[in-house]
Amino acid sequence: MIEWFEQALAAFEGLGVAGYALFAVVYVLAALLLLPEAMLTMLAGALFGTVWGSLFAWTFATIASFIAFRIARLVLRERIEKRVEKNKWLRAVNRALPKEGWKVVALARLSPLVPFGLQNYLFGVTKVHTRDYLAATALAIIPGTVVYAFIGATGRSLMEGGSPLKWTMLAVGIVATIILSVFLARITKKRLKLE
Repeated sequence: MIEWFEQALAAFEGLGVAGYALFAVVYVLAALLLLPEAMLTMLAGALFGTVWGSLFAWTFATIASFIAFRIARLVLRERIEKRVEKNKWLRAVNRALPKEGWKVVALARLSPLVPFGLQNYLFGVTKVHTRDYLAATALAIIPGTVVYAFIGATGRSLMEGGSPLKWTMLAVGIVATIILSVFLARITKKRLKLE
């Protein structure tokens, strides 16, 4: 994995500005094809640093989520809605989404149970309002995006010669990521049970 990471860094950086534009296209396509975005977010952190990498990944993850949402809504929605209407529980959830859609989207984005890319398509076939979907997505993906970009930036720093302080920072970052993931998963589960 480290070898792939180093090769990808070299490839995108070797192309200069065109490489960064290509990376943006690859990021969006990977999200649309349901490939893990976490790896690309880490790569963005390695390419641009934590702050700019987070902004880059957040921007293109949001764009990809909107495109997938629209594809699902325009192409798949009618077929899926017919099946949803046959299931009492799914029908009730789908009818609640126009009123509480932003909460459901935000909670789903914070939960690691369903992959980000798949959520994009799933929400596209529901009755959630587009503005609620986009706002909740844009806000709820910030924490994970920053954490993965931080790991990528720190990982690159370590590849270039890791001091004990850098290794400690990486370890702290990984532990923080695990704690944050567990914490958000618990909050999400409790919240979903209450509603």
